[in-house]
Amino acid sequence: RRASCSCPPGFHGNPLKECKPAGVGESCSRKPCGANTVCRDMPNGYECMCKPGCIGNPNKGCICEDTHRQSDPCTTAKCGEHAECHSTSSGNSFKCSCPAEFPLGDPMVKCIKRGDCRTEGCGVGAECVGSGDIFDCKCPMGMKGNPKVQCKPESECKMDSDCAVDKACINEQCIEVCSIRGSCGLNALCQPVFHRAVCSCPQCHKGDPTVSCLPDTSCEPTKEKTPIKCR
Repeated sequence: RRASCSCPPGFHGNPLKECKPAGVGESCSRKPCGANTVCRDMPNGYECMCKPGCIGNPNKGCICEDTHRQSDPCTTAKCGEHAECHSTSSGNSFKCSCPAEFPLGDPMVKCIKRGDCRTEGCGVGAECVGSGDIFDCKCPMGMKGNPKVQCKPESECKMDSDCAVDKACINEQCIEVCSIRGSCGLNALCQPVFHRAVCSCPQCHKGDPTVSCLPDTSCEPTKEKTPIKCR
């Protein structure tokens, strides 16, 4: 392998014969500095400096801000609101994605928070209301309840006749009479009749249906709808 000769900074000439000190104005004429630089002749050689707005090693080459901006596609990319832009490994294209704090939505349009009612919906009668970037379920005016489940009128009824026949007006709400805890006794059957719970003991049970129905060991159940035959 052959050696390669060159004149050191501040000298010029044929490196195979002789390198002589460079005179003022001669060093920079050989363009010894890197790209995007300015060369200044000095009494003892030259000085390389990066151009304004550029950074790097002026002896090897400087990177300018405009050049860096043009090389990054995310500087001109148009991702959606709250989305993040990532340059691909090739550096020629970009990819938009939703960050952890706004994980849902379309990154090209808008990323939204988890639990956002615009994607998860609300309960029956509730409304999806937004305040800034936060959207949540709320019961409209005159309604109450859990907006993620159901909103009901604050005053649904004043008397039983305002409700369906299988419901009663309790605390201004129409409630199914047989769903009320304690409407009938233990093991009893409940039948709603004109806003009231009518209780009865099932086959082969006896007792007070409003209190408790106990098994009747002397009774044999029948499959047909005929009176119960007891021994």
